[in-house]
Amino acid sequence: MNRLATAAICALMGTTTAFAQLKGEKAVGVQMNFGTETSVGIGARFQYHFSKDFRVEPEFDYFFKHDGVKTWDLGLNAHYLFHLQNVNVYPLLGVGYAHHTLAGTGLNDGSFQGKIGAGAEMKIATQWKVYAEPKFQFMEDANQFLFTVGVAYCFF
Repeated sequence: MNRLATAAICALMGTTTAFAQLKGEKAVGVQMNFGTETSVGIGARFQYHFSKDFRVEPEFDYFFKHDGVKTWDLGLNAHYLFHLQNVNVYPLLGVGYAHHTLAGTGLNDGSFQGKIGAGAEMKIATQWKVYAEPKFQFMEDANQFLFTVGVAYCFF
């Protein structure tokens, strides 16, 4: 009976997902963005862990036309992870470039930006996680609050 209980516990432990980021772990994800100045957007990101707690993340976002303006955004973020039981939380600092095009006129404008925010992620399967990030983007001509949700595939 004792062996049966031990085997059952081992089997259950093997089916749970845990966060065990290691140096060199990578993730690629897709996301949806909700901005106060740009409307709704879609995007993609790539994450690389330099250590268990620190990673960098280049990302690209495209925002659909809002008030006649189409926008795309290219950024690089840094995260410092705090590992809780089933969730990682992290502060976010980043830099980026936003490009705006006024539809029908060919007028273009771009601006560099700073980003500050926070995020949380949770494993939903061995190699899959979901995430959410509220962040603030500081730009030359306009600032915006951005809320991002997405899913990512993790690999080595």
